[in-house]
Amino acid sequence: MAQSYPLKNLRPSTRAFIRPMLFASLVLHALVLLIPAPPQETPEPVEEEEQVTLTQLPPVDQPTEQPSPRPSTPAPPPRRTNAPAPRVRQSAPPPTQSSPRPESSSGQTTTSSANQAQGNQDQANNTPPVDPFTAEFPKVYPGSEEGSYGLPEAYNDFSRRTTDGLSQVDRWFQTELTAKEFSFDVVEENSTGKVYQVTKDGVTRFLVIVSDPSGSGRTNYILSEQQLQLDELASASIVSPEEQSFTEICQTSCRP
Repeated sequence: MAQSYPLKNLRPSTRAFIRPMLFASLVLHALVLLIPAPPQETPEPVEEEEQVTLTQLPPVDQPTEQPSPRPSTPAPPPRRTNAPAPRVRQSAPPPTQSSPRPESSSGQTTTSSANQAQGNQDQANNTPPVDPFTAEFPKVYPGSEEGSYGLPEAYNDFSRRTTDGLSQVDRWFQTELTAKEFSFDVVEENSTGKVYQVTKDGVTRFLVIVSDPSGSGRTNYILSEQQLQLDELASASIVSPEEQSFTEICQTSCRP
């Protein structure tokens, strides 16, 4: 067992040296404890170094080779559509069978429409054109009446007469025919009257304006399908073959 050596067991000279040393040591420790400790420096945060990922670049020739196979990758979709394709084809026949029906009906409709249009065109072609002398010709001179002054009786039912003079009646017809777009030319003229050839829309008639053979100054006019001679109209007692033919024609078409 270890033995302790108390301070009093030491020699006086030793104790005289140790005691001051102990006292000085205590004082030094007290001073050290009383000295304020310097503020603890907070370590500056260490900036984390950014991690740089190094990527190895491919060779120069590889970039041109890499994009070329990538666009060609969409090739697999046909494989996916190949599987359902037979199912679609199996369900497709019903509509394909029904589709010709509307096409045939539309074809029939088109054919019937074409036939109807052709029929209407044929009917229009077969319809006789409207006679402009029936619808537009100025038949009635103002103040005129049916009959004639001094002409053969064969013309009485197909003539009109007026008390106005020959020149006045002639000017009125020229004005009216021009306004209604009839073309006309004088084919015969003498002191007793004029014969005009009047045409419109391919239809031709003859307008005869003749004065009273008795010299009264009154005027007659006739619209005929054939040309009449002024000398024959002036003869009140002779009925020529032309007059007889005129009578037969005017029974159907010459009445003003």
